[in-house]
Parts: sequence; structure tokens; C-alpha cells
Amino acid sequence: KSTLVIGLIYPSEAMKMEPQVPTSFCLLDASDEKLRKRLMGKRFSTLEQIARLKQATNQNPEDFIHKNKLLMKKLRKEVRATNGMIIDTTNDTPEKTATKTLVWLLGKP
Repeated sequence: KSTLVIGLIYPSEAMKMEPQVPTSFCLLDASDEKLRKRLMGKRFSTLEQIARLKQATNQNPEDFIHKNKLLMKKLRKEVRATNGMIIDTTNDTPEKTATKTLVWLLGKP
């Protein structure tokens, strides 16, 4: 039986689960600048979104992006430590990212 988790989970957290099962990790990554552009263009593009961010996290977009950058660095390190796959999506369309992810999932070269 296989389970696919889509979202954010740190390998160090997953490895603590019982019972232990074979696990593989794949991180959809992008450059720090691309992540910043994506966040500012979609998640923080209106005053209402920024207000919701401030209410939920007590952070402004710049603080959130800085924290995200540090968390991504940690996540990359953890995924590498498990010999996981890191797929660079910096210059990809959503379709290209989906294709790369399917290739990884299906184990094709």
C-alpha cells in the first residue's frame, strides 16, 4: 500500500511515525527569488491578503518570505539527507512541474 502526501512535511517528522515504512521524499523547489515572486504575485498581491497574513502570523510579507527562505534551506538539507529528489521548478510551467513529478513518482528515467 502506498500513500502520497502532498503539502509540507519535514523528513525528520515523517521518520518519527510508527510503524516505520519505506519512505521517499520529493521537494518541489525553486530559487529564492522565484519563490519570492510567486508569493508576492499570488499570496500577497492585495491589501486584504496582506491583512490576513498579518492576522494569522503576525508577519508582514517580507518577514514571511525571509522565514520561508530559512525553512526551505532546512527542508532542502533534510531531503538531501534522505537521498530524496529535489525538483527545480524555477523556470517551469505548472504542466512541466507536473510532468517532472509524475516521472519521479512512476520511476521512469
